[in-house]
Amino acid sequence: MHFYYGSKPKKEYRTEEFKEFGGIHGGHVSIEVDSINFGFGPYSKFHLIGKRNNRHSKWFAIPLEYWETDTAGDKFTTFVLPVSAEQHDTLKKLMVAYSRETPYDYAFIGMRCASATWDILSLAGILKKHSRM
Repeated sequence: MHFYYGSKPKKEYRTEEFKEFGGIHGGHVSIEVDSINFGFGPYSKFHLIGKRNNRHSKWFAIPLEYWETDTAGDKFTTFVLPVSAEQHDTLKKLMVAYSRETPYDYAFIGMRCASATWDILSLAGILKKHSRM
């Protein structure tokens, strides 16, 4: 699991470093499985509150070689989560299904990358299940 985080450089470093994610803490969470970086994000405009029948979201599957090039020099943290063969297979099946059709909308108040990542990892039995609320 990769956590790419936002930052707001101090005044003296603003010419060398750029704000990430509007200069707020937080960022983007994604899952790497078998050389694919899989992450949830907005597709088109995102909603303030999630919509069930008008989803502006997508699970993106990016080959690792492109993701590594795109994030070169960026600040991120990687967590390695041990999984069983059964959890791996379940996760792969969910990745295929979710990339075809996302089960929820991307919304400021609702599902975003971290909660969606937790959701898919819990469905695969890797993390503990929590309510979507």
